[in-house]
Amino acid sequence: MLSSEQIHPTLLDSLYFRKYRLLDGTLPSQLLRKMGWHQITYGYALTNVGRFDIRTSYGPLELEGVYGPLFYSDIEEKMVGVVTVGGRLSFLHASRESVVGDATRLQEAAMRHLKTAIGSSI
Repeated sequence: MLSSEQIHPTLLDSLYFRKYRLLDGTLPSQLLRKMGWHQITYGYALTNVGRFDIRTSYGPLELEGVYGPLFYSDIEEKMVGVVTVGGRLSFLHASRESVVGDATRLQEAAMRHLKTAIGSSI
């Protein structure tokens, strides 16, 4: 199995061109299937950016949260990002509506689990 780090940049470009139907080619098509880039990966992609010690007051302005970075991939079903600034946790969620549907249930379930985990009634 190849990873994207092992592929020459021009071949990697051809994979993206083939994936978005901008190029016809047997080799890129075969590699896309072998690498699993031709289908949606069902499940979560998680990222914990971490805790940042940056100022939260800027004169009369107060930083309440940080929204990002959260990337969205066309092969991932759900994406979750977490970052903490000024003692406040920002939790980001993005999902593929065509697969997941309305994400309200996911959001409500996530909040229930988070409240249970921290023992709070936020």
